[in-house]
Amino acid sequence: MKRGCAPRTTQSVKCRGAEGAGLEPEPTSRPARIARRRCHFGYFCRHMPQETSDDWARRAYATLNQALREPSGERLRAYLEEFWHPDAAFVNLPNAMEPGSHQGRDAVWLQIRRWVEAYPDFQIEPIELRPNGDRVFAWVRASGHGAASGIPIDLEAAEVITLEDGKVRRNEWYPDREEGLRAAGLLD
Repeated sequence: MKRGCAPRTTQSVKCRGAEGAGLEPEPTSRPARIARRRCHFGYFCRHMPQETSDDWARRAYATLNQALREPSGERLRAYLEEFWHPDAAFVNLPNAMEPGSHQGRDAVWLQIRRWVEAYPDFQIEPIELRPNGDRVFAWVRASGHGAASGIPIDLEAAEVITLEDGKVRRNEWYPDREEGLRAAGLLD
């Protein structure tokens, strides 16, 4: 990790400014600008604004969708490493291919790989994101085409993502939007 940087997180890494905080002014040399750019892609520099839960979720979905396109599954492992706790839980829809709870990154990796085997162009796009404390409600569209049949799938569902230390602790899917909003604490 580069000096002066902190791992990506949903918690604040606030800029205190160069003056009076013991930080050096923004670098102007080419190597320093390149290091700052590298910092942006891998870590949040102290001079960068806080990442909100919305931003985190959008980045997580974008990274997941890129990982789903890679056939070996290694990018999916990297995605899980970056965004999920090692013992996180994924709770699938009751009518899914494999319903129920899947515990730990390896179980989640296996579950997602099964989706990709069945639907090689599988993607999950967030339609609506609503943070509420340590939870994020996401109304998503899952789509793809059957590997053997080519028949398209296109479904919408709710996800309630519980975050801890900037990583998924629990991800629960709900077939009903209202049920998902209630589980996220956004409806009474």
